[in-house]
Amino acid sequence: MKTDIRGVPVTGADTLALLRYETALNQFQSYTGDSIATIDEAFTWIYSRGIEATPWLPQGVRFGVAVALLTIVPTYLIYYVVQPMPGVHVAKQIGFDGVLVVLLGIAVAFLYREHAAVRQA
Repeated sequence: MKTDIRGVPVTGADTLALLRYETALNQFQSYTGDSIATIDEAFTWIYSRGIEATPWLPQGVRFGVAVALLTIVPTYLIYYVVQPMPGVHVAKQIGFDGVLVVLLGIAVAFLYREHAAVRQA
């Protein structure tokens, strides 16, 4: 039986062709944590190189939008071209993941706010 990432059974011939069987999925599950750790490290590293002596909140929003435009938008547009999925689904993926990346940008800016204050002084 094929399931989505939450373990919910998935039906429909078009959808089933795009997913792994649960037994195959389990052997790749560890890549999920690895990918999140890689994103966290890269996200923080890139932000730390571009920090400016300006308020942290707008800087974090700007950074998150830039990363979303660099990664989220083109990725899901390419998926839309390659995989048969509804346009509304793709728009939701871009919208929700875009918001997540902007929030992560704000979080990184918050964590680096003291570094920005040092540059302002």
